[in-house]
Amino acid sequence: MRALISEALENYQDLDLELAGWTFYPPFMPIVHRWEQFQGLHREVSDAPPGSPKADKKDAADALMEFLTPLLAPSVDALGDTRLSGKISWQSIWQIFPPGELVVTKFYGVEAICRVVKYKEKTGVYDITMEYLDWNGEQCGFTSIKRKISAFRGINNVTSLPVYPVSFAQDSEAIKRVVTHRGRQLEALRGYHFRTYSGSRILIDSNEQRPAGSSLTT
Repeated sequence: MRALISEALENYQDLDLELAGWTFYPPFMPIVHRWEQFQGLHREVSDAPPGSPKADKKDAADALMEFLTPLLAPSVDALGDTRLSGKISWQSIWQIFPPGELVVTKFYGVEAICRVVKYKEKTGVYDITMEYLDWNGEQCGFTSIKRKISAFRGINNVTSLPVYPVSFAQDSEAIKRVVTHRGRQLEALRGYHFRTYSGSRILIDSNEQRPAGSSLTT
């Protein structure tokens, strides 16, 4: 049973599986986030040929799933309802931000896709830490950014949040295509290239636009 839990929760945020004892508290966030992995591992041992190493774990896996299923049912059902309706309550926000989830947010009004690194609840706010691929003029690599979701009453559309899973977007595949194309352009432009520009520039600190024109090397 411990081996199954360790495999399902491998690399989950802030969870050290090397500790001698684990304690999970309601609403059992890590297990809810990895519920599909638990189900998949259970199917693997259930379908394994008799006498195989995986088949030997069947009794433990059956007992674990029998114990967890009713315990997690409220959260799992709520997540299913959120996926169907596209609406969510503040109390359920954590359910849609498992580590590793691809999410949509905006940088200066432009949509971008990031990957959730971790989530953290504070008083009246959720901090969602994400990573994305960036270029600083010399190196290309992952950098992190944080978005805050403030508490709200009632229910909200998932897509109205400052960051939300790309799977909830009306046309998630279109967003992925646009972002992927933009990434390919960035990849092609890395390095040193001579460019001439004429137009406006936005001063990030003041959001003020001014005419600009110059020749530059990128």
